Amino acid sequence: TINTTWSELLESVTRELVDTGVYDEINDLEDRLRTAINMYCEGSGYFAYTELSDGTYTIRKVNDTTLESMPSEVVIPNGYKGKKVTTIGDSAFDASSCDSPIVRVYIPRTIHAIAVYAFYSCLELEEVVFEGSGLLRILQRAFEGCTKLSKITLPSTVTVIGMSAFSSCSGITTIKFPSGLQSIGETAFEACNLTGKIVIPASVTSIGSSAF
Repeated sequence: TINTTWSELLESVTRELVDTGVYDEINDLEDRLRTAINMYCEGSGYFAYTELSDGTYTIRKVNDTTLESMPSEVVIPNGYKGKKVTTIGDSAFDASSCDSPIVRVYIPRTIHAIAVYAFYSCLELEEVVFEGSGLLRILQRAFEGCTKLSKITLPSTVTVIGMSAFSSCSGITTIKFPSGLQSIGETAFEACNLTGKIVIPASVTSIGSSAF
């Protein structure tokens, strides 16, 4: 499926463009790949959407049966019915009552918020790839209990990390905070295996209790 070969497609296209020197076409081809991804996702039944008041869409919770049937690599759509997808909704991929096979998830720059419990207890999740900057908020318990999660680079645009957002993500050993970060919620990184020096940006005005 397209989902399972997204990383290979990007690698192949990028390599071809580098080899031919056609650098200015990378974004155009990525957009076309994204359009194909969105069309596939609309027909796959993997995702359910709710329209927001601003006309954009959020991905709402998928049922356990659908979640268990997903591929190991999941690409979050950046659009639906010609409108942007801007939020991964509450408990969208919550795996607390089922077995999620998701190992890697790709999140587009259109996503501004990852809501509460969005990827809660996705035990196989190892990597979150943000495709560009745009994300502002990672809310409460969004990735809590993702014990294998070890590869994540926060976009430069993130301002809020909510309560227990990465709690019990024992695979996380290092984290680099974006320079515009404003708040880190209580127990945000509790029970992670952070080592070495943690640098808190000067922009941070609030750090909750037991954040680390």
